[in-house]
Amino acid sequence: GILVSYENEQSRIEPKKYFNILILPNIAKIKKLPQFNIFAKCDILIAKNLKLICEYALEQHGIYKIVCPILEKLEKGALRQAGFLKSIDLANVRTFESSSLDMCYNLAQISNKGANKLDCNFGNCFSIEKAVFQRVEAVNSTFFQSSDVQYLSMPALKQVYQKKYMTKRSNYYITTIESIKETRTQQLLQEFIQTVQDESSDEKKQQITLKFGDKITTIQDNEQIERCQMGSNVFIPPSIKNIYCKLMSGNIHFIFGQNVIELGDEAFYNYNRIKKCHFPNCKIIGNACFYCTPIMSIIAPKCQIVKSCAFYSCCCLSELVLDLYEIYNDSFVECNLKKINAKNAKFVGEHAFSRCPLTQVDFGDCNSIAEDTFVDCHRVIELKSGLKSGNKVFYDASHRIGCKAVKQFYNRNLRKFNGIFDKLSNAQKMSKLKNILRLEMEQKLVEQ
Repeated sequence: GILVSYENEQSRIEPKKYFNILILPNIAKIKKLPQFNIFAKCDILIAKNLKLICEYALEQHGIYKIVCPILEKLEKGALRQAGFLKSIDLANVRTFESSSLDMCYNLAQISNKGANKLDCNFGNCFSIEKAVFQRVEAVNSTFFQSSDVQYLSMPALKQVYQKKYMTKRSNYYITTIESIKETRTQQLLQEFIQTVQDESSDEKKQQITLKFGDKITTIQDNEQIERCQMGSNVFIPPSIKNIYCKLMSGNIHFIFGQNVIELGDEAFYNYNRIKKCHFPNCKIIGNACFYCTPIMSIIAPKCQIVKSCAFYSCCCLSELVLDLYEIYNDSFVECNLKKINAKNAKFVGEHAFSRCPLTQVDFGDCNSIAEDTFVDCHRVIELKSGLKSGNKVFYDASHRIGCKAVKQFYNRNLRKFNGIFDKLSNAQKMSKLKNILRLEMEQKLVEQ
């Protein structure tokens, strides 16, 4: 639904029960008001007169898009950990205070012509496709700390003043920038950034397999993972059945392990930038295994057990290929999942899918589902399960919108009709062509 309010103070806005688009034409600033959080249920915010987002005002919010063409200032932590935020108008922002866009994991683009200096950090922004700062002349060396940027343009850059990286896990904190437009900008930034590329080859995979032999079946530390590294990719040799390390890395994006059966507790916890994993034979994913990482895709079609907090706050996770039987507490909190297919589920723990933008969930005939499984999910979720109609999951409560029970899902995607539409379109074109030819023939006969 859509909520429109012409109030100029956010505390005066009367909220609706269900809405995902919020239009506030007269709001000039947004403040943090924990007791009146009008933005908690909002996917899209349209505020065309918004100039200021105050300290921590939209911290940890689930907003996807903010339309604010005259925004001038982001105060400290203004959008910190707005993990789902993909788009915001930043063209006229003059001041970015510290941590104002920190941990905006899905932010795709920054286009700015208002700021002339960046002393802040856009830290842990893992999805930046394009960043353009037209007037910036000076930046600190860590302004994109721990971030991945595909393309950067800073035509006015003259100075980079150095800030020390944290010595512990320093590799994780280095900025990755794939392409920089200006040669001068590239020269100024080159000692503070890294470029990561896939260096996979069959020859290297054979070498890795020989290094490990047949006796080593478990990876227990970072050094062993590094021995499997081929640029940004990691190839886990066939002898490895378990991964129990606590990986800390800033230059690994993809991991493949053909025979890995178990990923241990905290194996890839937090301090890494893994984007995709493929484990064809993995059956168990341990506690906090991918906790707070930028993983986008996990393909493990035989995985039946996902333990507590395994994918906690993985805001980029949108592709999930698992055969889920046991889903423990908090396992997928704040993941970017729209649909869940877990037809073989046996039980689902508390808060398992809290703060996820879900619309459809298939738990087959499962009747062991915690009533707070979907707490703080602000959409009505279509749920297929073995639960009885009187179950609390289907009723609204504090911080929870009741699910809608369904017996089956219908494919509402119009793409399935594309072939029919094409045939109809072609038939209409042929009919028009025939009519034109017929009229031309009639005209010639009249002239004769």
